[in-house]
Amino acid sequence: HFQPQGAAFQTVRGTFLFSGNATRQQGNTASINESQQIHSWADFLLGMPTNAGKVDQLRNPNSVWWKQYAFYARDHWQIGRRVTLTYGLRYERFPVPRKDNTGINRFDPDTGQVFTGGLSGVPFDSGAESGLGQLLPRVGIAFRFNDKTVIRGGYGQSADPRPFQDVRNAYPIANIWSMPAIFFNGASNSFIPVTTLRQGLINTSATPNVNAGVLPLPANTGTTTFPKEPMRDRIHSFNFFIERELPSKFTAQVGYVGTRAVNQMGFIDINAGPPGTGTNGRPLFVKFGLTQGISSIQPYGTTTYDALQALLTRRFGNSVFGTAYTWSKAINFADNDGGPRIQYMPEKQRNRGLAGYDRTHNLQTYLVYDLPFGKGQRWAQGGLAGKLFGGFQVSGVMSVMSGLPFSVVQGTAPNLLAAGSAQIPNQLNPNIRILDGVGLASQRGAAAGPYFDNTVLGINCTANCAWAPENGARFGGVGRNTLRGPGFFETDLSIYRTILITEKVQFQFRAEALNATNHANFANPTSDINNSNFGFITGTTGPNQSRQWRFGARVSF
Repeated sequence: HFQPQGAAFQTVRGTFLFSGNATRQQGNTASINESQQIHSWADFLLGMPTNAGKVDQLRNPNSVWWKQYAFYARDHWQIGRRVTLTYGLRYERFPVPRKDNTGINRFDPDTGQVFTGGLSGVPFDSGAESGLGQLLPRVGIAFRFNDKTVIRGGYGQSADPRPFQDVRNAYPIANIWSMPAIFFNGASNSFIPVTTLRQGLINTSATPNVNAGVLPLPANTGTTTFPKEPMRDRIHSFNFFIERELPSKFTAQVGYVGTRAVNQMGFIDINAGPPGTGTNGRPLFVKFGLTQGISSIQPYGTTTYDALQALLTRRFGNSVFGTAYTWSKAINFADNDGGPRIQYMPEKQRNRGLAGYDRTHNLQTYLVYDLPFGKGQRWAQGGLAGKLFGGFQVSGVMSVMSGLPFSVVQGTAPNLLAAGSAQIPNQLNPNIRILDGVGLASQRGAAAGPYFDNTVLGINCTANCAWAPENGARFGGVGRNTLRGPGFFETDLSIYRTILITEKVQFQFRAEALNATNHANFANPTSDINNSNFGFITGTTGPNQSRQWRFGARVSF
């Protein structure tokens, strides 16, 4: 990397954030619930940012690389005529990553120091261990019940594959810093601006010595790290299927698929504090005076996946038809590389919920069909008719899926004072009505409406409301990903024409229509109760948000 990457808001040029807290009246519920944009704009006009920071890259280029080792042994055992057993053992090892000229930059929360391997007598692994690796067994069995029915099952383990490329951005090479909180009468809170636009950005910490093997992490600087003890856990995968040949050349299979990613790794802020404590509540502030978040790549929560999967196919000549259906449920604590919304570890279970990529129902139907005209087909095998109608192939894919889950959140939380975490509101009605409205009035006029019951106590509702802001030093009560957005539908169609120029040369013309029905798939509604569009769908989603035509030609020889 030649340009540094910051944390939540730090950029290479520097950034000021205006949350609206500086001009909002503390303890006034009406003031808290007013439009966030109004107060943010007032903060900006007065030049009073709530956060300010920057990231500096002190060595160019900046990179990180690592090796991975694996080998496996496998055997097949034919147990009689009907039973086949497959068993094996895999070994995987992920050594500690390194940089081009040094070891990795690793922050140690026990000492408050950053260690750089290979410098000042620090071992090249920066004091971290990768362990001896993992032995991962796998086993599978196939039982031929009769000539038309096969029963299969399997179980296997694999190592959590999470790489550590994000430690490339660790201190001191990437010096990510923020303006420290201002203390007034011995206390700090989110209402006091950290600087002014007139004063600008000032890094109160000294520029680090990138050639030192041991450095203290400055108080106003965040970083990325990982534990010094090996903590890579296992993924358990298992399945059971029955496959049967049906009349009319159909083949069907149905089965169960499950996965348990035990203690799946994520970005965990090990310097997150409890509500009501602000910066003073950060555990590493108490020990070392550190005021910023420390992102540790470490195990967090177990991800589960359970599914009923079914497949029906039929082949006829060079053509094939198939339909696949999945009924599934995926539960986790955070999606992909993202960290949990509530980072305070004692409240970890609040983050458990449906995965953001969970789709309860997923139906996929596909067809590839050679039209029965032309050479080798049923009709018009020769002559003018064969030349006019031969060589055509049509295909299509239809996707029908449930919508994606989403969480109702509270973006403005001036009284939460839980460093490193964000807030959620309270749900007053246990059953939120889905209204299926689409669009704002400015987009669709009288046809517009909210997608779900978006009534918020004190904002657009005074009685029988669905939601209420959490105005105290509490996280709030609503769960994660408790609502689901609109479903997804798309059909892609194509037609190919292949012309045989000679016995060895073919010309093919292709025409494809993506989202052939021009169906609009709507995105999830705005889910922040402090947003003026809360509850409304304001856009579409998907790779093909409108019908797209593609044309192509190729010559094969």
